[in-house]
Amino acid sequence: MVVCGIVRLTWLAGMLIWQVKLALMGLMLLFVSVDGLHLNPAQRAATPFLYDIVGWHANNFLDKWVHRALEVLPWN
Repeated sequence: MVVCGIVRLTWLAGMLIWQVKLALMGLMLLFVSVDGLHLNPAQRAATPFLYDIVGWHANNFLDKWVHRALEVLPWN
């Protein structure tokens, strides 16, 4: 029984070390950043509008359908 208890403790210690290593690797991935965003002056000026897809669709939705309706209507 003593050997079984030692094997079990060794296995538990190994699992604990593995979990600590995994947690440290996860923290490194979260907090270590090597990427940088370098923008020229024109890109910096356009930054608020780079990813506003929803706003663009909201602003142009009526324009699209008015244009299509005017193409279909007979008096054009």
